[in-house]
Amino acid sequence: MPVSKIVPNKKGYKVLVVDPYGGNEAVLLQALEAGSVESVYVCLANRLKPGIPTTTKVFQAPENARGPFRASGLRLLNPLRRAWLLAKQVVCLRGVVAEVKPDIIIAIDIELGLPVALKARGVPVAGISEGSDILVVPRRSEKQKRNLCRWLRKSRGMIVYTKHQEDALRLFQSQNMPIWIRRRTQNITPYSESFELVPSQKAHEFLPVFRLGAWRDCAVFAPLANPLARQVPLVLCLRGSSAVYRPEVLVEACARAYRRAPFTLRMAAASDDVPRLLTVAQAHGLPKDAIAFVTERIPYERMPLEYGAATVVVQAILDESLGYTAIEAMACGRVMVQPDSEVAREVLSPEQQALLSGPSAESLAEKMALALNDHNLRRNIEDANRRHALKYYDRAKVLPRVGAGLQAWLAGIIQAYRAGKP
Repeated sequence: MPVSKIVPNKKGYKVLVVDPYGGNEAVLLQALEAGSVESVYVCLANRLKPGIPTTTKVFQAPENARGPFRASGLRLLNPLRRAWLLAKQVVCLRGVVAEVKPDIIIAIDIELGLPVALKARGVPVAGISEGSDILVVPRRSEKQKRNLCRWLRKSRGMIVYTKHQEDALRLFQSQNMPIWIRRRTQNITPYSESFELVPSQKAHEFLPVFRLGAWRDCAVFAPLANPLARQVPLVLCLRGSSAVYRPEVLVEACARAYRRAPFTLRMAAASDDVPRLLTVAQAHGLPKDAIAFVTERIPYERMPLEYGAATVVVQAILDESLGYTAIEAMACGRVMVQPDSEVAREVLSPEQQALLSGPSAESLAEKMALALNDHNLRRNIEDANRRHALKYYDRAKVLPRVGAGLQAWLAGIIQAYRAGKP
């Protein structure tokens, strides 16, 4: 049945959102709320993330069933410890399912969330890709690739944030999850035949996919007049505390750019990484007093002020999957410098794309120096970024449409499941 023709029942549907490590659940829960879908959030991590709507009922797993807060921490667990934790979380989830009686479960992360949710039994399960699960995990080992195939086959649909994620999911399915057909191999007797299963080269069974997108409250993330940012250039990098953000490359790039246009770097980093990054900075000639490391977690409410004080926002990540830094920077009317990627070109304004760099520190430094030294270019990009954010990523415009679409998409999955369709 086409999604556009599906009308939910009068009482509406109840969705259980399972979060294994503290992902971007707030975005999904906001979309469910906008679509008037009752949602229940189950956190399996050792702490809750902020931004959960007040209308959402929250369950947190017992202490012995809570995993690390970040996906990287969960992946690094000892296999035996991870299996033990998975068993505890399954017991916890089944208890919540028995109490809540949801119509569907949405599991965050294909690799880490779906295995738990699929063991709940008796409820259709959809997944939401956090990006790294479908973009990075398939490159690691054949075993992980097979596991992804197994979990995707058992799920009823997949939610993604960007077109790049959707394309990656389709490509993974087409290469690794073909439809199997029966092929006759020989006649054993005049009355019997032998068959074998072979993958079809013509058709692939694609999961229903919903593209969630992204948004920010552009009234909150708004340009701020800040004389300090104009007099003493400030380069900001507040998402760089894990290896995927390539902090060493970023520091080297800043050191190279500093020689052409002095500035102050304000950079997020884990406290254990600060000595190493200072060594990298000194090796490349970036003065110690030109860096201010941020080792504590910055509250979400303070983020607009951080962007407002910046002259340029920079990041060195190559496998960008969501684009939130770019959206926040654009909403605040700030210039971004980052490596070129599919998601960057999908999210950034056309004017901003002129500052996309190559992956190397030298290329990043060139674009940073250009953004810092060319005031007219920077001003034009700042204005264009703000307009772009208001047009495509303002929560007031985007969220109602996304909520209605998500409600209809979920209704289609639930009704197909109840009708016994595969």
